[in-house]
Amino acid sequence: MKRKAIEAIEDLKKYRNYSLYRAIKLSNLDRMNNVAIEYRKNKITYKEMFEMADRYASSLKAMGYGHGSEIVACVSNSPEFIYLLLAASKIGAKFNTVGEWFGEDYLNEIITKSGKRRIFMSDDNYEALRGKLKRTKAVDEIVMFSLNDSLPIFNGVKKDPFAEIDDNFKSFDYKVAKYKQQKASILSQDEFLHKGTEYCKNNSVAPYFIEEPFDLEDEFLITYTSGSTNENRPKATKHSVKALSILSRFKESDVSGMPEMKDIRVYAHIPSYVLANISTSIIDPLYLGCTVIPEPIYDKEYFPYGIILNEPNMSGGSVSFWRNLCMKFLNSEIFKKRSLPYLFLPIVTGEAMSSGEEKFFNKMARKHKFGVGKLPWSLAPVTFSIGGGTNEITGIFVTLFRRFQEKYLGFGKKVGQTPLACADVEVVNKNGKPVDVGEFGEIIVRTECGMKGYRYDSDLNKSVMFKRNGEDWYRMSAYGVKLDNLPHIQIKGRLKDHIIIKDDEGNLVEYPLFLIDDIVAADTKNILSSSVIKTEVGGDEVIVIHIEPQVDAVIKDKDKLMQSICSRLEGKIPTYLTKRIFIRFRSNDESFPIDPSGKRSIRRLQEEKLYRAKSFYDIKYHEMFMAKTLSMKEKK
Repeated sequence: MKRKAIEAIEDLKKYRNYSLYRAIKLSNLDRMNNVAIEYRKNKITYKEMFEMADRYASSLKAMGYGHGSEIVACVSNSPEFIYLLLAASKIGAKFNTVGEWFGEDYLNEIITKSGKRRIFMSDDNYEALRGKLKRTKAVDEIVMFSLNDSLPIFNGVKKDPFAEIDDNFKSFDYKVAKYKQQKASILSQDEFLHKGTEYCKNNSVAPYFIEEPFDLEDEFLITYTSGSTNENRPKATKHSVKALSILSRFKESDVSGMPEMKDIRVYAHIPSYVLANISTSIIDPLYLGCTVIPEPIYDKEYFPYGIILNEPNMSGGSVSFWRNLCMKFLNSEIFKKRSLPYLFLPIVTGEAMSSGEEKFFNKMARKHKFGVGKLPWSLAPVTFSIGGGTNEITGIFVTLFRRFQEKYLGFGKKVGQTPLACADVEVVNKNGKPVDVGEFGEIIVRTECGMKGYRYDSDLNKSVMFKRNGEDWYRMSAYGVKLDNLPHIQIKGRLKDHIIIKDDEGNLVEYPLFLIDDIVAADTKNILSSSVIKTEVGGDEVIVIHIEPQVDAVIKDKDKLMQSICSRLEGKIPTYLTKRIFIRFRSNDESFPIDPSGKRSIRRLQEEKLYRAKSFYDIKYHEMFMAKTLSMKEKK
């Protein structure tokens, strides 16, 4: 880690040992009249945001929450979510934010272990949770906010200015009163805030109580992974105030070396239980004086509308979400002539982007003038940026304008993923020794931004956290290729994505699937995206290569496209592997299934039956048969 980075961390520990609430407030003392939150065109200033957070904090104190207690929330991205997050920080409580799709038993465990029989939720999540909570009987009281609470007022009436589109996806009507008739123990936002007012009055705290003392090492946030490996029970990770504070600090220009990010509009649409949303789309922007645009509709079909209606300068999004936006711009009459001159930081997050997808996304970005109207420096057209990491060690990789950077490195040079200065990253072999440039291995990270551990499955800590030369390191559980000695790396997929198979001599071999994927995806003229997965047939592991063609593929015929893949694989991978390979063609209309997190669902690909796939040798024999038939015809 560079000296400048070490000094910044030491300075933070020594002089900034306070809550995120105070850190954000102190960094915006001269911007209190600036817009902190914009919700459906309702502009909420930093001053107004902190006033609401203060009232929320008083209400939490009135309900018995304080330093070390735990708040369980299922609140969609909205101003109310941000107020609750800041209020929890102010009183030193733990903030445990869950998803409405979590399994019934898991929700019961989470709420029971919080020590309170209460959950905070937004009214759009009630229908999904009602049956689960009724059966588990874990909750006595619900504090319910409404997506309607912070809507702008037109002629004395709250109204969603985007209703014509929003109503096709989610209702912004006030539903709390209706739900209160069904369950008496539901408190509205007004009733919740009244508790705080009475608390301050009865305890002579005017107008709000003073922030509680705590330490940067205190646990503050509990977030969840995508759930792709364990349906209904995503892994819960614990994060300290320090980890989040460091991440925000290392986005400041004096440490990052990038232009100041103030006045940037950031779209917060990733689910609120995901660390990337809370850290990158809410805490960091507020710390840097930006405007957060909270979005409670998380739907890939809505995403293009949300970008156009809200006009953000920066937005994260999964590959599937960006792909759908680009496809809409390509095929839909509504979007074809749209341009996005305000969007200068489109960032792919959550999963790797293939070379074919990057080519397609950047082509659409050029065509639709992404970012040309608002750029921090002379850079046009904008190219996609990449953010990365894991829920365990947070988003420590940020590669801005990757294609633009590669353009000036020279032919064939790759930037890969760029670590933040607050992290040391290495790629090591099975013996724990660093690999040479160009080689692959396991990615390990040393950073003070890492999690404090898993919450409900503590045995998992051993699989991720370990000691190396007396220091704490994290395994990313991912393959990586070391591109240089800085190090820039390419993340190549999960460590468990390999097949163990006997080679021609009968020896067991561990073969990473990304080596196959790299060969397939290299054909960017014909392959938009691919996923190489392993599944089981009759007790044997087989490899299925799922491919989606490039939208303007040179090879139009799907059989010929699969034959070209087999031809490129032959000679580059061992023959004992080809016997286990199947290829599944997915049209642009079908594409890939996704998880609730918006990431590609590997689990659903693995569960898919093989009847829609063709074996490597069926494809090859068909090609040989057609060639032989053609030759015979020519002879005749």
